[in-house]
Amino acid sequence: MSLRKRNSVDIGQLRYFVTAAGHLNFRRAACAMGVQRPTLSRQIRQLEEDLGLSLFERNRDGVQLTAAGRNFLNRAHRVLFELDQAIMAARRTGRAESGPLSLGIMISLASGPLRTFLSTNRKRFSDIELSLLEGSPTDLVAALREHRIDLAIGLSALGSDGIETMCLWLEPVFVAIPEEHPLAVRSSVGWKDLQGNTFMVRSWSSTPTIHDYLVSHLPVDTQFVQHLASREAIFGLVGAGYGITTVSESAIGPSYPGVVFRRIDEPNATIKVTAAWLPDNTNPVRRKFLAMLRDYAKGLGITPPAG
Repeated sequence: MSLRKRNSVDIGQLRYFVTAAGHLNFRRAACAMGVQRPTLSRQIRQLEEDLGLSLFERNRDGVQLTAAGRNFLNRAHRVLFELDQAIMAARRTGRAESGPLSLGIMISLASGPLRTFLSTNRKRFSDIELSLLEGSPTDLVAALREHRIDLAIGLSALGSDGIETMCLWLEPVFVAIPEEHPLAVRSSVGWKDLQGNTFMVRSWSSTPTIHDYLVSHLPVDTQFVQHLASREAIFGLVGAGYGITTVSESAIGPSYPGVVFRRIDEPNATIKVTAAWLPDNTNPVRRKFLAMLRDYAKGLGITPPAG
């Protein structure tokens, strides 16, 4: 006894029906589908039996759709379209071409390699649902552990127990100074040139990396002033003459009133940009994104040595 139930329609039968309706000739429709005419006729006859109605009027010259057939055709087209879209979406997800990706960042997207990479990534994988979380190293590590983000990209202070990291590239360090500062006429500066200036840094409790970096390169008597403020607010103070600050290259894209940027021309005036993630994060988009990021970083030719 057949297990088929009334109103149970096979998707394959729908495709036979839609093709036959497009040709209004079973022989040509069968040829288009690469099957024998009896096979197509049998599938359509079974479909009509399952539906309990006639879809075609048969005659010597071919077939014509019945009124029920025309009505059914409109809905069959819609069903097959939605099914095909679902199949393509599933395949894109399986290939990590679509789906959500939560990215944590602690570097600027105003310019630099990461911005360029994201632009390229969007063109190749426009179906990735990218969401950003900006924060300090501590914030991003916590977000990784709590699975609020899939991947973090920032300065080198992202390492922690149970978190994997990968050095991506080196970014040159620049100093932001008031445009009336004596060093503003220089095309670049050295560490010694910065002696005696007041350095403004964002709160050490939230972003210690730059502060620690500066302490290791500047004289011990250098004065630091911390501000629990945004990068843009610090630049505002620089433009107003309250001091100077340092940034990586990615942050120098925009212009700020009264502020000029000068590269620190020293062999050690670079800072690592690092990716971090949880090994048990199984998001396929994260894996694909990270693989692309790794290849992109290698292509830059400015990847730091391991360690």
